[in-house]
Amino acid sequence: MNKKYVAIGLVAALLAGAVFYKKTHEASINVLATTDIHGATSRAMIKYVEDKRKNGEADLVVDSGDFWGSETYEMQEWFDGTRPTFDENGRVRFYGKDLDGDGFNETDSDINGDDIPDMIVEKIGEPREGQAPLIRDLERMKFDSVTLGNHEFVENSQEEFDYLVNELNKANISVLSANLYNNKTNKNVVKPYIVKEIKEGPNTIKAAVLGLTLPEVAEPYKWEEGKERPTYTGDYSLSSLEQYNNQYRLDDLVKEANKWAKYIKENENPDVVILTVHSGEEPKKPRHPGNRVKEIARTVEGIDAIVAGHTHITIQEHEFKNEKTGKEVLVTQPSARGGGISDIDLNLKKKDGKWTVVSAKSKVHEFDIFDGSKVDYEKTPMSEVYKKGYRL
Repeated sequence: MNKKYVAIGLVAALLAGAVFYKKTHEASINVLATTDIHGATSRAMIKYVEDKRKNGEADLVVDSGDFWGSETYEMQEWFDGTRPTFDENGRVRFYGKDLDGDGFNETDSDINGDDIPDMIVEKIGEPREGQAPLIRDLERMKFDSVTLGNHEFVENSQEEFDYLVNELNKANISVLSANLYNNKTNKNVVKPYIVKEIKEGPNTIKAAVLGLTLPEVAEPYKWEEGKERPTYTGDYSLSSLEQYNNQYRLDDLVKEANKWAKYIKENENPDVVILTVHSGEEPKKPRHPGNRVKEIARTVEGIDAIVAGHTHITIQEHEFKNEKTGKEVLVTQPSARGGGISDIDLNLKKKDGKWTVVSAKSKVHEFDIFDGSKVDYEKTPMSEVYKKGYRL
């Protein structure tokens, strides 16, 4: 046999072997994450997620809390079962009489007795009737999980909280909070984490998503009759929210992160662990003690990436070296009110039969959506503002 052809055959075989090795020993997964959207999904967000899925990406879509709220007029209509009415000039119609022709009613506009002028509204249904627009959009984007934030507790009664969890479960969206316990049974109120097997070519990557909620969920202020300003009480605890009748508690964030990261490693043996936590990087003031993401990244072993929240800021990517493993832990935070989404890539290599995250990167993709704070209300009719802010 010609030595030249033998050499060529050997090179081809080596190259084929190298390609096969790379395919079976290297993989990457893509995670999309939101936080603090407060009910404000947008067409741009939906398109971004759906396009990523069409391209074979978006292996996980997750949220880090405070997803519930009325930041769009569509959600406000769902909560109230009404919508405002407008006059011929596009101004909101109020009860009462306009005595000086300036467009504002000076008399008889407060019909509820709360010293606030009341709008003339159109009834469109019952309050909270049917599926909430937010849940409709999360279901369409096929969110894998959402983590409870403080607003999921503050903005709901016990009955409304239970309804919210049930509706999300019906939409196949897991509700997470590993440190939320029932005081009577000491059992988790919702799922602590989820595990998803992700197919990447010939490989299967096992990813765990752990959810945690900062214990400081309440507003630590008390209004007293006769005082113009509330009194600071310092009590952020879930037990101070009377609507829950002290049924639930939220345990320490860092201790629970340690507990559950260890549990997941021992019982699930995942290749990747992502923490979605409703907490900022670090406390800026003594009155805001719940932000402990940096502490978790540095002291808790077994977490590859963290999606932070609560503080309404944008973090493209920060890295903190874990004191126990020496590995860098990625932290990202995707803005607020539907303004952005974190696009995270985790690259893995297999050694001795075990997948390990070898690099991680994140970029917050920002959406060009309607911002009511930038509207010139002297020039723009409120009816136009309402249309633009109805669904972002």
